[in-house]
Amino acid sequence: MYKKNTAFNCSRYSCIYPKFYRTMKLIMVFVFAAILQVSAATYAQQISLQTDAEAIESVFINIKRQSGYDFLYSADLLKKIKPVSIRIKNASITQVMDRLLVNQPLTYIINGKTITLKAKLNQDIDVKGKVVDKDGNGIQGVNIRVKDRLVGGVISGVDGDFIIKASGPKSILTFSFLGFITQEVVVGTKNNLTVVLQEQQNDLSEVVVTALGIKREEKSLGYAITKIEGDDIAQTAPTNWVNALSGKVPGLNISRAGAGPGGSVRITLRGQNSLDLDKGEPLLVIDGVPVTSGMISNNGQSYGAAGNSETPVDYGNALGDINPDDIKEVSILRGPSAAALYGSRAASGAILITTKSNEEKNERFTVGLNSGVTIDKILRFPDYQMEYGDGAPGKQDYYSFATSPDGAATHSSHSWGPKFNGQLYYQYDPVTQTMATERTPWVADKNFLKDAFRTGVTYNNTVSLAGGDSRNAVRFSYNDQRNEYIVPNTGFTYNRLSFSSNSKLNKFQVNTRFNYYHKGSDNLPLAGYNSNTYMYALMFTHPSVPFSWYENYWKPGQEGIAQNNRLLTSIDNPYFTTYENLNTVNYDRLFGNITASYIISKKMDIQLRGGLDKSTSFRTFRRPFSSIRFTNGRYQEQNVGMKEQNIDFLYKYNEKLSKNVGMLFTAGGSSTRQESQNNNTIAERLSYPALYTLANSKDRPLIDNTRYTKVVNSLYGLAQFNYKTYLFLDISGRNDVSSALPKANRSYFYYSASGSAIFTEMFDMSAIKALSYLKLKASSAQVGNDTEPYRVGRYFSNTGFGGSYSSPTTRPGGEDLKPEIITNRELGLDIRFFKNRLSLDLTYYNSNSRNQILEVPNDPSTGYTHRIFNAGLINNIGWEAAMGISPLSNRSKLKWKSTITWSTNKSLIRELAPGVESIIMATGPRGYIEARVGGAVGDIYGSGYLRSPDGQIVHDASGYPIIDTETIKYIGSAVPDWKAGIQNKFNYKNWSFSFLVDGQKGGKIYSFSHSVLGGFGKLKSTLPGRYEGIVGEGVVRNADGSYRPNDIVADAPNYYIAKYFRDNVEGNTFDASFIKLREVSVEYKFSQKLLSKIKAFKSASFSLYGRDLLLFTSFPLYDPEIATLNRNRIEPGFETAQFPSTRSMGAVLKVTF
Repeated sequence: MYKKNTAFNCSRYSCIYPKFYRTMKLIMVFVFAAILQVSAATYAQQISLQTDAEAIESVFINIKRQSGYDFLYSADLLKKIKPVSIRIKNASITQVMDRLLVNQPLTYIINGKTITLKAKLNQDIDVKGKVVDKDGNGIQGVNIRVKDRLVGGVISGVDGDFIIKASGPKSILTFSFLGFITQEVVVGTKNNLTVVLQEQQNDLSEVVVTALGIKREEKSLGYAITKIEGDDIAQTAPTNWVNALSGKVPGLNISRAGAGPGGSVRITLRGQNSLDLDKGEPLLVIDGVPVTSGMISNNGQSYGAAGNSETPVDYGNALGDINPDDIKEVSILRGPSAAALYGSRAASGAILITTKSNEEKNERFTVGLNSGVTIDKILRFPDYQMEYGDGAPGKQDYYSFATSPDGAATHSSHSWGPKFNGQLYYQYDPVTQTMATERTPWVADKNFLKDAFRTGVTYNNTVSLAGGDSRNAVRFSYNDQRNEYIVPNTGFTYNRLSFSSNSKLNKFQVNTRFNYYHKGSDNLPLAGYNSNTYMYALMFTHPSVPFSWYENYWKPGQEGIAQNNRLLTSIDNPYFTTYENLNTVNYDRLFGNITASYIISKKMDIQLRGGLDKSTSFRTFRRPFSSIRFTNGRYQEQNVGMKEQNIDFLYKYNEKLSKNVGMLFTAGGSSTRQESQNNNTIAERLSYPALYTLANSKDRPLIDNTRYTKVVNSLYGLAQFNYKTYLFLDISGRNDVSSALPKANRSYFYYSASGSAIFTEMFDMSAIKALSYLKLKASSAQVGNDTEPYRVGRYFSNTGFGGSYSSPTTRPGGEDLKPEIITNRELGLDIRFFKNRLSLDLTYYNSNSRNQILEVPNDPSTGYTHRIFNAGLINNIGWEAAMGISPLSNRSKLKWKSTITWSTNKSLIRELAPGVESIIMATGPRGYIEARVGGAVGDIYGSGYLRSPDGQIVHDASGYPIIDTETIKYIGSAVPDWKAGIQNKFNYKNWSFSFLVDGQKGGKIYSFSHSVLGGFGKLKSTLPGRYEGIVGEGVVRNADGSYRPNDIVADAPNYYIAKYFRDNVEGNTFDASFIKLREVSVEYKFSQKLLSKIKAFKSASFSLYGRDLLLFTSFPLYDPEIATLNRNRIEPGFETAQFPSTRSMGAVLKVTF
């Protein structure tokens, strides 16, 4: 389907404000030219040497030839110089000279292009000492360097001891360590130094990354932000790094697809603020540049076993592309107030990722190696019953796979057959693939379901290289990740390359960040409840059939043509499904940015940046002959491409307005262009089996193409004021112009204002001895939000695969659409006690989302089935809390820090639209996520039990519960009442240990799998009454309309089939509360004393870890955290044949040298 926006023409080189767009591109041309000049200037003096025992005069001549530097020295000065051996490549002149004169009695001075050599007045001396905290405890891992010397740094040992070479008593040593104030100490004449480092006040002066990449002191912020260190993300090696945020960020909710190793997730901050589930996720920003974080699946439907539609394949979303080992830190801007400067895409908050670079500017190249392996086991199985075998309802007296001397066949997909007692029956023979000729014992294989899965394994290896000096620094990393998923014959490989460089030339600086990712798979599993999925097939298996019996999935002599599914009849053999229904992918992504900044003066600087995010994905779908759904096979190719270009500039002006008042003014602009295309070609039937090409199509291949382009241009400004160091005020404004909105409404402005007050600095509060810090913060913000392109006008569209172009009949254009407006207010308190050993950060927010862009059903007599317009009001109200506790005194060698997070949110629907009573946000296999005025986002509606006036279940004359399919009732909310997490970290000498427990209270989830398994008699809940019958709890309606207690004995199979009827959303919806042992990690850091024996090693550590180790829940299936991947989105509140979640355990070795 090709769409062209006739109402808003957007060519390849120009769009809205064409002069603005061309100007931005012209600026970037000059930036790139300047970059080349900087590169030339900074690398012109690169020198490479390789000598063995060569006279130093010869080396000087070689250096002069490469760099142009002259050497000035006395001939007598070189008489005592030893021959030198040096190997160095692409180094600066200072690096070369420092290396050349190591252990030589010379020093040097560079003046212009002349290097003057002098005799050292003092030879290097050994300086010994110990680094301690204010309580006298030794500090391990402190970086110690001689100031202005580029080589020879050391790290303090376990007890804080160190020894370093210095020039003499006047040398200055620099001591730096995370969490402590960097200190400089003159060597002096003491034989042994004791250096006391002062701790930084807990987070009071912590610097965090905020919108547009602006670094701010945490205490100056008037809105909610959470910072997570990269080490805290990578320590348990999650396949998708986003999972490492669980339980650590108040207000954050992660919905997992549960659809395979792709690991797609959906993130919301502070609840769903839109009636459109395609919206509501935070913006992803990497190194200051927004990138695409969504996903494009194969548009498969997760339910519909009898249809011909494809089922979903989880390819993962862009969030999972990033290598956790490359992440330096993550800042989560939890609401519109924090993210307003990013515009409409950040209406639901933003996640800012800062990747690692060589900011330490190591004088020599440092190599890092992280090597780990993770083992995945099934975390939890459904509560299967192992007492009764397969058999149709009423066939529990005997079993026969086919007609036998014992009677007619009783084989069935149900489990209402005889009890396992070792009796002899005619069963299936896997060798002959028919009924056995002799009776065999009727016994249960209690491992039949476990045998359907294998142990998952993920190998993860990262190597990094970093080096540079004060002017140039680079970092490179390569990651290789290989996954074998728990489903046989499925998994993926990831290859990731990352490069960053920083170059300085006087006042000019250029930073580059580039990343390339490749993901490949020979097979990703199909997800959902459909006849060609693995989990669907498992629902029809029985404990009387060992899983190995399915391995020979081709009929003898008909390989590639006819499958053997006699055990399952109308269902695909599970091994046939996973070994023949192949879904391949080759995915490539390149994203990065180039940033150039120039310091105009002490008060002014300017920054220009260009970013690119481009990905391509080639996918194939192979369906063999004899599959239940595609008897003549099927083959499809899908090409998906996405590109986003960002160009922005930022101007900063810093001014001291008075003695006590300061101001920082920031102004900028950006242009964002997004392009997407999706091309599909399908061979619906194949001429020859096992030949998967489009040329093998029996009919003319069907073709479908879609593409879109969207442009947003923006201008914005931010003014930051401070009074002394305790009063702060921020005011910002932004104007967006979006190509997706009508001409009259495409330009929209919004604002934000925030402030904070540090009362403990403003007033003398020393009388309250326990109080260490008190801060109040408040903010107000308004953010606009646009929509997808091509919803404004009427366009020609393809009526389907192979169809012709015709006028659309679905809906008229939204010529009057306005931007959605989100207005947010929040108030917060940050209070700390007992010298910051106890802290509480509390936030309350109230947000209104107006002018929702809604597409609702319409009277077909108008010629349109849907209409689109602005309406609706969602009110998000919530509380967020984060508490920090350090129970042990700082004097203790054992360090213990505990962090507790808690949040609650309600997204209340205040208005819809005139004449609109409800809006279906998502349709599950049964039931709906439906929005009604007075309700909340996430409310589940569907059919349920027929109940008496006093609320009891009504049964029919046979004693079966009656399901009222005529009435749609409120079932519950998919949104939990609250979420919480508790993380504890312990450190003792070289050891560290941490664990995280998180969970939620409340929330509902409808389990389609439960309705199937319950109706088939496969769960323990169906055991009562198998032989004696069952009397259901409730009432029976009398002929006169009155009710009496139910006293009818019903036969068990039909009772449970009625009770777990698939339309009975009420009976198959369960509490989603849970508690998980989310993370456990134990790490040992090898001592410097030990590493000193292996001179090449700078640091080394070994750790063991686990994720999702324990789960406590009343949910009867695999995992209540799982949502459903349906078409191109993750829909909460429904479970549809999910893959099991896993318990992960692993080990990782980290080495730098």
